[in-house]
Amino acid sequence: MWVPLLVAAVGLLSTFGAAALTQRQASRREQRQWQREREARLEQWQREDSVRWLEDRQRTYARFVAALYEWDDKLAMPSSPGTRVRRY
Repeated sequence: MWVPLLVAAVGLLSTFGAAALTQRQASRREQRQWQREREARLEQWQREDSVRWLEDRQRTYARFVAALYEWDDKLAMPSSPGTRVRRY
């Protein structure tokens, strides 16, 4: 009578052990996947920040150059009709 009970107990423990092991492996897999997605997201944000910074820098430089040309044009205008401005 004790043999069937022992077999049933071993079967029950094996089933619960297998379920616990499977759950642990699934949890680890999900954790690794979540970490990879997080790292990929951070890399994407860094690339977007880098591109945004470059675009802002280019826009600022373009405004600066346009202001210099405008300033140069104003300086080159003669103040009186007969005045000649020498440009280099």
